[in-house]
Amino acid sequence: MDIHSSSQSTRVYLRLRQLIVDGALGPAIKQGDVEWERHLRASFDLLQAQHARLRQQLPVGEFAQQIHEDFHMALVSGCNNPWTMRTYNILYRGCERYRSMAARLEPQRRNVELEHAGLMVAALERNVDEGKRRIREHAMRTCEVICDWLDANPGAAGFSVEPAA
Repeated sequence: MDIHSSSQSTRVYLRLRQLIVDGALGPAIKQGDVEWERHLRASFDLLQAQHARLRQQLPVGEFAQQIHEDFHMALVSGCNNPWTMRTYNILYRGCERYRSMAARLEPQRRNVELEHAGLMVAALERNVDEGKRRIREHAMRTCEVICDWLDANPGAAGFSVEPAA
């Protein structure tokens, strides 16, 4: 079994990312300043516009992935820890492969727009426990879609979270 394309490996990778997210999101929500809130609101507004275009079945353009990444980076950026942010960035980029694959596999399986809105509200209300709960659920929904597919397609060729060379 290829370790990079197993549901077990996927779960391990996403658990590792969750540890880093928990370590970044709590402090970000607690100590994020006015600039953090401004960046979070701006990135959320762009993400909402993108969701609206998707609902209308309009093309989202070449920056769709970047808009999504900006929102997730904005959520944790208030932690003000460069090492945590670097580690989060590496793990986020690996998980982006999962996210984009999950979106293609089952786009109607979940309401990602509502998930993002819940994350935004929890962050702005400075509710650390709710924010952590929501980000865990958000990641686990992606994990479920990918793991279901990997379990149904053992040895799926070409799927890896390893950065492209």
